[in-house]
Amino acid sequence: MRTQDWPMLTTLDVYKCPLLNVFEEVNFQNRPDLDADQQALVSAVKVTPHLEELSLNKYDVMMIEQGQLHVNLQKLKFLKLRSFHDEEEADMFSCFPLSKVPLPGIEGLEVCESNLKEIFPSQRPDMAYTKILSRLKGLELNNLPMLESIGLEQSWMSPFLAKVKHASFTQCHKLRTFCRGHVLHWYLRLEIDGYNWSGDNLNDAIKREFAAKDRNMADSHASRH
Repeated sequence: MRTQDWPMLTTLDVYKCPLLNVFEEVNFQNRPDLDADQQALVSAVKVTPHLEELSLNKYDVMMIEQGQLHVNLQKLKFLKLRSFHDEEEADMFSCFPLSKVPLPGIEGLEVCESNLKEIFPSQRPDMAYTKILSRLKGLELNNLPMLESIGLEQSWMSPFLAKVKHASFTQCHKLRTFCRGHVLHWYLRLEIDGYNWSGDNLNDAIKREFAAKDRNMADSHASRH
């Protein structure tokens, strides 16, 4: 997929196309006819200079993390991460994908369709999270059936939590806690499975709503057998 052919592209969302390579890896060893200036014109660095919204799967993230693609994400405002299914992929996510890539403009993060148990690691990582989450305002978690913790309860996440204004959780029935302590809702808009929630404490709401849904799913499964 030659995204460099669209220099003004601002949004790219690829859904359920497992055979599609979003970013074309450039191998100059097979192009001896190109001099240094010509290589610069087709370099992956030039792929997405204006991109503001981007959806990445495990393969895209792996290539960027391994340095096989040098994609310009400095202007990115919304990032979707999806399709981390097996144990190895989940372990890769536990270190937070793209941790080596500065994302100073990220305001919205969505994680979906994955078998993850946590979003942010339980131990403070050896990285500067300020390069990734300093402007985060919205968090969306969708179809994460194994998710038990977001990771916002970690003390080192407190500076980022204070800036989050909207959180949406859908089909995360094992989730029980939003973050540490008694969390009031007055500064944060919360949606649980499509319904706006209001009350005294976000942790209580998440525990009550998802625990009830988890029990209903278990009862439904038992009744069919």
